[in-house]
Amino acid sequence: MTQPIDFTITDQALEKIASFLEMHESIGRPIRISARRQGVAFKYHMDFALRDDPADDDHVLKYEDIQVWVDHESGDLLAGATLDFITTDDDAGFKFLNPNEDTILTDNPVLARIQTILDEEVNPFVASHGGVISLVDFKDGTAYVQMGGGCQGCGQASATLRQGVEQRIKELVPEVTEVVDTTDHEAGANPYY
Repeated sequence: MTQPIDFTITDQALEKIASFLEMHESIGRPIRISARRQGVAFKYHMDFALRDDPADDDHVLKYEDIQVWVDHESGDLLAGATLDFITTDDDAGFKFLNPNEDTILTDNPVLARIQTILDEEVNPFVASHGGVISLVDFKDGTAYVQMGGGCQGCGQASATLRQGVEQRIKELVPEVTEVVDTTDHEAGANPYY
């Protein structure tokens, strides 16, 4: 086992985890939390630990009666992060508040400029149709995006991408030579493939 990391779990999140463990008759069973970098975002996973003992390089964290295991690869990505349980008028769920996510964009100014265009120009427009377009990555002149919400499976998604999004990104970010849609449109409500 490696040294514990600076990872905070709020009281609200601990209460929900404890309730979940009790509901599944798993009190005392460790929770495994992981994080992976996925383009310009992090993907998080939280579940029961499948093993009886942590791996040799796991970070073992203890919060009251709850034990959390974090794999070695996730340790750096979760250092300084907080797991909270957020309740809003529309939704409730666990949320990772992670300052490490901000470094992805500050370390790559091209990614940051593309993300700004999506945030300030593209997504307010597609949101009016229930859609969202997320930046996945930028490599060798190609910006990779993923379409979600009303854009996933929409018959006009290709036109929106080619005639609007790609043109605007290429106009404002000359380093971008192509925008590639990585969306699985067959999984959408109205697939066009």
